[in-house]
Amino acid sequence: MRHLNKNQDKKSILIVGSQGMLGREVVEVLQQDSWIQTFGGGEIHACDIDEIDITDPQSIAQGFERFTAELLINCAAYTDVDGCETNRRQAFAVNGDGPGHLARACRAHHSKLIHISTDFVFNGRGDRPYQPEDPPDPISVYGQSKLAGERALQENIQDYIIVRTSWLFGKHGENFVSTICRLGQERPYLEVVDDQVGSPTYAVDLARALLHLAAAGARGIFHFSNEGHCTWYEFAGEIVRQFGLRTEIRPIRSEKLDRPALRPSWSVMDITRYKEATGQSVRRWQDALADYQRQF
Repeated sequence: MRHLNKNQDKKSILIVGSQGMLGREVVEVLQQDSWIQTFGGGEIHACDIDEIDITDPQSIAQGFERFTAELLINCAAYTDVDGCETNRRQAFAVNGDGPGHLARACRAHHSKLIHISTDFVFNGRGDRPYQPEDPPDPISVYGQSKLAGERALQENIQDYIIVRTSWLFGKHGENFVSTICRLGQERPYLEVVDDQVGSPTYAVDLARALLHLAAAGARGIFHFSNEGHCTWYEFAGEIVRQFGLRTEIRPIRSEKLDRPALRPSWSVMDITRYKEATGQSVRRWQDALADYQRQF
């Protein structure tokens, strides 16, 4: 466990799953953007599975014995969408049961809980941006397990924030942008699906959004992505353009990939509630990608 600011008398923040793409961004944003002062200048605890396993209530209890966390941000998840189809038990243990275990511990210790969910809780058959109150209907094990986690959390704590997000990319870990960049340097052309529509989300912007919601005292379910939407094919084309790659991007249908898990064909989510709760504007995904490119 990394203790990033020594002050036991101030409000403390615990980031679980701190070595993942989003978890690392949350830690960096807290440090670099001086966010910790917003929350009282307390201690930041950054923990990964070797210190707090969210599938194990005893592991969580031991974590809370070591420190007090007024705010817990859960970035731990099993995000292998296709892997969830063949590892259903693990998917539900991490994505479904884990948030419930955390919620019970947070309730007992009077801690606020921020949890990350996904556009995959919807079936993708919509024709307008999904509202937070729209009825979920997941079509994959991943989506089903994430919805189970939302409900387990809501059943066990009142002081919570659930943030559904989509198409996450960032500098810490493999993602669609890094994959296109890598393969684009190796192959003359890439085939990318053109029948799935969603909104890319830069991990840095999501990390800041979580903290803006916490600082605003928000509660409930929110959607967050960068502004605008596109197909994966259009996303890949913009990556090629911004990174100066020479590979050709060719559109294909999803069926050609023959993946184990179904993907929503429409994953666009309405982020109005987030903007109203925080008073923050959100940049376009193309601008966020340009920021990522400068740091790549």
